[in-house]
Amino acid sequence: MIGPTAILDQLSNDKKPTFREILTSLINKANREEISTILLGEIHDNSPTWQAILANLDVLSRSKKRVVLIFEHLNQDSNPDFKRALGKAQKGSNNPLKHVQAMQEKTIDSFIFFLAVTNAGIPVLGAENKASNPFYKLKGQIPMETLREMEKFQRSPDRIIKTNETFANFIKEYCGDDILPIFVGGAAHPILLKQGDLIYDPGIQGRIPKSVAIYLVDSTTPTSQENAPYYATDRNSSGNYDYQVETNKLALYKDSFDSIPQLIDKIKFLLTALDQIMRGHALFFKDSTFLLKEDTNVILLAFQASVQKEIKFLEFDVLVEHLVTFKKSQNDNDSKPSFFKSKDSIYTWELLKTAIYHDLATLLHDEIKHQSITKYVNSPTKSQ
Repeated sequence: MIGPTAILDQLSNDKKPTFREILTSLINKANREEISTILLGEIHDNSPTWQAILANLDVLSRSKKRVVLIFEHLNQDSNPDFKRALGKAQKGSNNPLKHVQAMQEKTIDSFIFFLAVTNAGIPVLGAENKASNPFYKLKGQIPMETLREMEKFQRSPDRIIKTNETFANFIKEYCGDDILPIFVGGAAHPILLKQGDLIYDPGIQGRIPKSVAIYLVDSTTPTSQENAPYYATDRNSSGNYDYQVETNKLALYKDSFDSIPQLIDKIKFLLTALDQIMRGHALFFKDSTFLLKEDTNVILLAFQASVQKEIKFLEFDVLVEHLVTFKKSQNDNDSKPSFFKSKDSIYTWELLKTAIYHDLATLLHDEIKHQSITKYVNSPTKSQ
């Protein structure tokens, strides 16, 4: 397995602006009214969009303008449920998403994501409706004839043109003095697209003044570029993004840790990041804990790379094993697990905090010793 030092060397080779730096800059510009909205383009199920948002929830939460996240893949019908969930989270609910219908058929990754965003106090909105997608409500077994109609619509210009009109009009409702909308959708939606010299569609960006578009691409070699070309092969059209960011989960969290100067604050960020994953797995109605170690290990590696120390998280591993065992027994005892009947877990924030601080005891001791020596060396009495 690659160690933290090797990770540090690999991630330090590229000094171009990171997603966190670009996002922070854009939020500052939004606070000065220089931009109105941020449009994140992605390759569905392949871009590191959710990881990019989770690794930067602290940046979004500190924005002077209230950030609102708008998603292409969520329906507008779900918005009242998400609004109620946000209210429950603000009142201290352990599982505010429990009665959000849109989450019933989602994966563990999406549950972790939306739970973390909601608990951070950031509103979630869906953009899809009948105007943007006539088939948006279809579920379950779909007749073959309807499937053909759906495929035809997906290939048609309407899926871009009418859809972008709908999305842009919806986003505009939230552009204002005290709100910063951030839209997440397929890469063909945010920007102006051309077929040769002819405009295929002005994109959401062409319909919303002062909007900025970022294309997120999964890559093992993080980098970024401005005015990045984009080509939509399925529509034989092309355009340009304001920014293209190639990154991955490890790089995103490493960058977040690096931006935090004090060790104690890095640890607080580590606790928050791990809690989002542990809490999501603990509350999800199915047992998906076979992914738990992989999900948390990336964050632990990013932390180690940032502090440049290899650390054995033995107590945290025990906590993970306890949660895995609990979820397995819970699943074995319930033949028909239900999203709306999900039960509380043995996991708590205090257990996580105790385990992590125990595992980091040596690191904290060394840091305190280093600070004491530095303070002594730099003291006025020493210099006399």
